[in-house]
Amino acid sequence: MANKKISELTAVVTLPDAALITAVDLTRAAGDQNVKIAKSDLITGGGGAVDSVNTQIGVVVLDTDDIADTATNRYTNDTDVTRLANTSGTNTGNEEGDRATITNVIPITNIAGSNYNFNTANTETAYTVTRNSVINQWCQTFINTLTKPTLTLGGVTFTEVGGIGWTASTDLYLYLRDLGVDGIHYSFLPKAVGSGGGTAPTTNKFIPIGLGDLTTSITVGTTKGYFRMPYGATLVGATVSLLDAGTVTGIDIDILREGISILSTNLTTDATEDSSSTASIPMVISDATLNFDDAITFDFIGVPTAGKGVIVTLELTQNVVVGTENYEYIPIPLSDLTSDLTVGVDKGYFDMPYAGTLIDAVISLKDGGTVNGITVDINKNAVSVLSTKITTDTTETTSVTATTPLVISDAVLAVNDRLTFDFDIVPTSAKVAILTLTINPA
Repeated sequence: MANKKISELTAVVTLPDAALITAVDLTRAAGDQNVKIAKSDLITGGGGAVDSVNTQIGVVVLDTDDIADTATNRYTNDTDVTRLANTSGTNTGNEEGDRATITNVIPITNIAGSNYNFNTANTETAYTVTRNSVINQWCQTFINTLTKPTLTLGGVTFTEVGGIGWTASTDLYLYLRDLGVDGIHYSFLPKAVGSGGGTAPTTNKFIPIGLGDLTTSITVGTTKGYFRMPYGATLVGATVSLLDAGTVTGIDIDILREGISILSTNLTTDATEDSSSTASIPMVISDATLNFDDAITFDFIGVPTAGKGVIVTLELTQNVVVGTENYEYIPIPLSDLTSDLTVGVDKGYFDMPYAGTLIDAVISLKDGGTVNGITVDINKNAVSVLSTKITTDTTETTSVTATTPLVISDAVLAVNDRLTFDFDIVPTSAKVAILTLTINPA
């Protein structure tokens, strides 16, 4: 039989399984060119010649552009790679994202869904945006600069969206909104615009503190009076007055914040004078910053003979947060300065001079005591207005740091409502309790 190509053979598949095919391999030496091939070694059943691959003919080279992105076979593009490179932490693919914050001025953190007010103007012109809370909430910071600020996130500089446009050297709020996968939107708005936007008017407030009774002669000593700041403020001034100026010398008072003097020249009166307004040596404030819940105490460095009835009045500029301008802060002493606190009802009372809403209440102690914290109830006309009472943690001196915050169940206060205060639990050896009510007048 003449030599044939394998493709020229017919009905190869019908050969017996044991059949052998003789092939000639001309590349081998003469006399050794016949090769026996078993049927099982033959490649059979081909589909014929290939005309094209994915519409391409000739020598075909395929790349990802030739294969479609389908619902079950997806590609990662450059944008996806960048997004993955910028991802940090543990990500399961269903994270909601984070609210944008301006980190090189003041981090905008904590409570989701709130607007944030910063009443000190910032003059920086380049802000780096990070994320650390919840998306789709507006954040804000107070801006005052001659140059329009820029914002960047992951190296990308964003463009203003909406707002009123940039106005050089005008006090504005920079509003920033993180829309998650849709990017960052920001705009500039004037101080009085927007929910929670703008600065509140500032007016000085005056807090009088009684530092003795009206009949007992005052004596030299520390902590003659005590209270905690109901809000952040700047100390502008202070005066002292006496019901009875006494004789020989005037009074000399130091004011301390958290145990450290804030005066470089003490508050004084001249001999036989009943007010510091006529003092020959005026008081000098060395540290005017008073923070919310700072403990303020008063020491008598020198006293007149038979002086009585001391009142110190602090003049403050409150750090007002927009929306709280009308809040009243009412401190109510619930003990004397020396006796240990005891459990009991009606430790103090207060009749409402106006209608309003109870916003908050804070209990503070000069000495936090031991064993346990204090538990305080507030009653309106003999009925509790708290579903979770005011507490302090063990050894703590303020409810601001309490693990369990109070919950107000009835915040509505009418004119002449009588508020009374009960001590349900008291610490061992705790002293000096002051309750501060925050009320929004109607």
